[in-house]
Amino acid sequence: MSGTTVDRGLAERLASVQLRVAHAAEAAGRDASEVTIIGVTKTVGRDAVDEAYRLGMRVFGENRVQDARVKFATQLPDDAELHMIGSLQSNKAKVAAELFDVIQSVDRASLVEALARQADSSGRSIDILLEISVAGEEQKA
Repeated sequence: MSGTTVDRGLAERLASVQLRVAHAAEAAGRDASEVTIIGVTKTVGRDAVDEAYRLGMRVFGENRVQDARVKFATQLPDDAELHMIGSLQSNKAKVAAELFDVIQSVDRASLVEALARQADSSGRSIDILLEISVAGEEQKA
């Protein structure tokens, strides 16, 4: 598949998502600029990430620490963010704290503590999204 085909397909998909977000925001009485679109990179290479950046995407999500370590060995530009999406094992907190700007789905105090230690030791601040079960469902973390 040629780069032109991939580029056009990505541009079309991104424009479609932006339009859907704009319509949903309008229907909800919100400004579409208040909504963050996260480009999930878990099945694509760095070339697709770089193309999405060129198209205006600034927030990217990856669900595997080991894949992110390889894919983002060359850092994203300063105006971009990398989010860890999905679950994170405590034994990968050190690498995650080095790679990601935001870690979503933090579901236990021990993980918060591990991330805080790593962030402190590296002099970084890492935003987390804390997952709290309010329904008391046993099958949920």
